[in-house]
Amino acid sequence: MAFFPARLPALVGQEAELVVQLEPGVVGVSGPLHLAYDPQRLEVVRTDGGDLQTASGNARVTISHTPALGWLSASWSGVASGTGTLVHLTVRPRKVGETPVLFAGPVGAIVASEAVVVGLPADVPLVTGGSDR
Repeated sequence: MAFFPARLPALVGQEAELVVQLEPGVVGVSGPLHLAYDPQRLEVVRTDGGDLQTASGNARVTISHTPALGWLSASWSGVASGTGTLVHLTVRPRKVGETPVLFAGPVGAIVASEAVVVGLPADVPLVTGGSDR
């Protein structure tokens, strides 16, 4: 599993996008897979399931979300055999600081790095490109 971007700066109270890609490797992966986050620090505003390649074609990912627990489950039919989008997340930081979004199981099924949503104070301008001299 991989997160894009792996480090997401976002203003507190404003929405930002985080994409979770599944890279199943040669043996493939079946669902469900789970993600966890701290709901006191981060609000997941919207979840949009992606599409994964399976032996029988594309499989649509369905997302189950329990906001109060900070828990997301992604399910699909079949065994994912190719890299694809697991879920698009729209997030909104609730507090200043770093909040990890991490893979939460099943244990041993996949090696994944976590994403970090960096909540920035609302009065700090985000620089999106170029350089100021």
